Amino acid sequence: MGKLEQLDVMLLLIQLGIMLLAGRLMAEAARKLQQPAVVGELLAGILLGPTVLGLISPEWFHNLFPHESSSGIVLSGIVQMAVVMLLFIAGLEVDLHIVWQQGRQAIYTSVFGLIIPFAFGFVVPYYWPGLFGGEAESMRLPFALFLGTSMAITALPVIARVLMDLGLFKSRMGMLVISSAMINDVVGWLIFSVILGLIGKGNQHLSMVTTVLLTIGITAIILTLGRGLLNRV
Repeated sequence: MGKLEQLDVMLLLIQLGIMLLAGRLMAEAARKLQQPAVVGELLAGILLGPTVLGLISPEWFHNLFPHESSSGIVLSGIVQMAVVMLLFIAGLEVDLHIVWQQGRQAIYTSVFGLIIPFAFGFVVPYYWPGLFGGEAESMRLPFALFLGTSMAITALPVIARVLMDLGLFKSRMGMLVISSAMINDVVGWLIFSVILGLIGKGNQHLSMVTTVLLTIGITAIILTLGRGLLNRV
């Protein structure tokens, strides 16, 4: 990607302006209805995305959010950075002492939070793959596992933002929800890496076993050495 031209910069500013304005207006509307602001912001994204704007006026959508342009690449980077910063801010507010106190409850909550959506996401595409456009018999199991895991993985940034908006993030219930979501995501992404290995879409340089071991190792380091370093800071 070359440097941004003047038109790319203008388009990027227009994109950010429209996104911020729509998000703020919908967030205020959600607050008026006594809902978390993030609900309105999500609705704003749906309205500006391919689901609504892209369906009603594909030309307007592609002109406003051209993915192949330089501004689209920069916008994607800004969005990813915003998600990282949101998780960073949420991490600063997490009380690890409370999190570890609720270990057993968090595990129970996480297990049920994984099993129930995974079951719904697995059963339907496995027994009725035609509903999802899947006809190949050899891909039925991996496809069902893929959808089941996708249903089970939580949206941790959204959960954190909802708890912040409701003023519950630092409460014991908020810490329980965050703890469960973190466990859910670790296990979910671990399963997801295995599924990618089954369907041959994972990293070609890493075997499935290596991917699983690396995931477990990184998680263990974060929960042991990482916790100790944070307590010293």
